[in-house]
Amino acid sequence: MKLLHFFLIVLLGTSIYAQKGKFSATASYPLTFGDNFFDRNDGVIDLGVQYRFIDAKVMQVGIGFNAAFFKYENEAFSTTENVTLLQPKVLAELDVPALKGFKPFVGIGYGAFMFRSEFDNGNEVIEENDDTGGINVNLGLAKDIAAGLFVHVQYDYLNIERSDTSVPDPDDAYYKSVSILKLGIGFRF
Repeated sequence: MKLLHFFLIVLLGTSIYAQKGKFSATASYPLTFGDNFFDRNDGVIDLGVQYRFIDAKVMQVGIGFNAAFFKYENEAFSTTENVTLLQPKVLAELDVPALKGFKPFVGIGYGAFMFRSEFDNGNEVIEENDDTGGINVNLGLAKDIAAGLFVHVQYDYLNIERSDTSVPDPDDAYYKSVSILKLGIGFRF
């Protein structure tokens, strides 16, 4: 929660002092992968906004926020899980003319997961909620394809904290690591 307050203060402070801001919005398809508990989830959509408030010629620095949605269904066990992932972050993007429209970027922030599960045992529907989060590091590459329009690919790695009641072994890397690949399109304005 303290990290969220920090991002809000930075956003408000830079909105006041920034001479020229650059916004962008993205829509992506998130793909989970790797040997971890989260790989069973299917990505639905990832929506993001970014605000760049420092323009240092070849590098732009800013903040961003993504909201991703995932779903897991297991008909054999009558289980459904909906997951929302919120990701505030600080980001940096290179804008070097020699790269001919390719813009590598990196970000660091926090990933907050909200798990909402339902299990129907035949007699009743059992609902479980589990919220957790941890450090999120991402890197990617954007390519301008038209005025303001770009495509991008992004890799997110999350190292999350689990409570000892939500998983069998909260210290096992299987329950702490999440890898997500995002493929999408965006618009700069």
